[in-house]
Amino acid sequence: RAWLRITVELQEALKLLATSATDEDVPRVPALAASRALLSLESAALTVDLPDELLDLEDRIRAASALEPRPTPGLNAVLRPYQLEGVTWLRRLRAWAPGAILADEMGLGKTLQALALILETGGRALVVAPASVGFNWLRESQRFAPDLPAHLYRGPDRAIEGEHGVWITSYELLVRDLPTLGELRFDTVVFDEAQALKNPLTQRSRAARSLDA
Repeated sequence: RAWLRITVELQEALKLLATSATDEDVPRVPALAASRALLSLESAALTVDLPDELLDLEDRIRAASALEPRPTPGLNAVLRPYQLEGVTWLRRLRAWAPGAILADEMGLGKTLQALALILETGGRALVVAPASVGFNWLRESQRFAPDLPAHLYRGPDRAIEGEHGVWITSYELLVRDLPTLGELRFDTVVFDEAQALKNPLTQRSRAARSLDA
């Protein structure tokens, strides 16, 4: 049974690493796949010489796992226990950069949790959402994060200027303005109603993947 377990875990690790082929000379492994491969090797109790990049990732994952729940400075709200846990989960994942899907039920505070993360992260953030909820994001930002500069990125004079704040745009403008948005570096990008990206072959999905964040 132990040998079977090791074989299954090793196969899982190798399968994850085998999906890393790219057009580059050196294969690149998505952070999430690499983390799962590390866990598979650890579970199989195997000793493997790993490249420095994977060792660094392992260190960052362990450090992120140690992050504890805490209030967010500048957030004008007292988070409920499940919201605090959600923000902590996002902080942990962001610390080693695999990305995440926050799938709470409607009305449980996904916007608030995302704003808490943006506040803690700092820098320049982009929120991509259906055009119909853009003003809601702006109102929530002004209500719960009054010290966070919040802007609607829309209209003929739309522009992103500065290194700090949150800009709120639509999926349509993301595609249309990709030559501009694709040149910028964002510390955090949030996709609201992210089922809009479920088809990886669409223009909006490709545009989302091309953002530097």
